[in-house]
Amino acid sequence: MKNIIIGLVVVLVILAAWWYFGVRPSRQMMGDDVVECPVMGTKMNKSEAYSSTEYKGKTYYFCCAACPGAFRQNPEKYINKQ
Repeated sequence: MKNIIIGLVVVLVILAAWWYFGVRPSRQMMGDDVVECPVMGTKMNKSEAYSSTEYKGKTYYFCCAACPGAFRQNPEKYINKQ
């Protein structure tokens, strides 16, 4: 009986991880709300962005904590990449 319970727990953990990392529904990205991180190229909704900054009158959105610093060091490198 104990082995059956342990087996069920293992199966449930595997299914939960599979759903969370693989097949869980994501937010739909639509229209003007979709932006691209200039550093990594990650597409996301504005509401999901880690942070944003303005440069030369345009707002740039970043996907993670590392990107704003890299952008500030050499913004032209990332603007010209797009």
